[in-house]
Amino acid sequence: MAVRAWALLPITGSDGNTREDMRISQGVFMTPDTPIKSLSGIRIGSSTATGAFDLVSGSAMQAKSTPGLEYIQGTAAQGGYDVYSDADKTLTFTDGNASNPRIVLVHLRVRDDFIDAGGQTKADIEVFEGTPAASPTVPTLPACSIPLFQVRVNAGVAAGNGGIASNPGWTAARTDVRWYTVASGGILPVGGSWNGVYPGQYRDDATNLQRWNGTAWERAWQFTPAC
Repeated sequence: MAVRAWALLPITGSDGNTREDMRISQGVFMTPDTPIKSLSGIRIGSSTATGAFDLVSGSAMQAKSTPGLEYIQGTAAQGGYDVYSDADKTLTFTDGNASNPRIVLVHLRVRDDFIDAGGQTKADIEVFEGTPAASPTVPTLPACSIPLFQVRVNAGVAAGNGGIASNPGWTAARTDVRWYTVASGGILPVGGSWNGVYPGQYRDDATNLQRWNGTAWERAWQFTPAC
C-alpha cells in the first residue's frame, strides 16, 4: 500500500481517499497494537458503576446490554471502526438444551460487506450460541468483533421455569470478558492478556501501575489502600 493521508485529496476520482484511508489514519489517536493496527476495546469511563456495555437482567431469557462507545480493529488493510450504542439493547437467549449446558458468547461485531462479502453492512451486539456439551466450550470469536460476556445456559432452562434469571441467575450465569482501550498514551486498565507495544507504555492492574520495558511488564508503582 502506498503512503496516503486521509482528507488530503477529494473523495471522488481514482486518486481520492477511501473509507479504509479514513479508518487507518484515525488509528493514530488510539492505543497502538502494531505499527498500523490499534487496540480494540470499550472506551473506559461511564455514568454507571458497571461501565459501558454491561449485561443486566431483563427477564427470564432476556438480558440488556447498556450503552457505550467502542473501537473495533479490523485487519491492517481494513482499519478500525468507531462504534456506539445509545440505548439499552435487549438480547434474547434460546431455551437450554434438553441434556447439556452450553456457553453463549455476547459480542459486539462489525460486518462490512465491502470487506468480508458477507452481505451485511452494520454494527451490532450479537448472541453467538455455543454447542451444548457435558463440558461446554466458548464459541470462537468472529473476525472484527470484541467479546463482552460469556453466558452459561444450563440444560432445560426456559421461560416457563424461570429461565436463566432463576437458574442460576444472571449474575452467576455471566462472565465478564470485556476489553478496554484508551487514546494513544493513556493508561489502560487490564482486560485480557496482551503485551505492550513500546517501552514506556503503562497499564493499571488494579494493584500496581505497570510499565512495559520492551520485553515484559514491570511494576512502576504499587497502590496502597486508604487507612
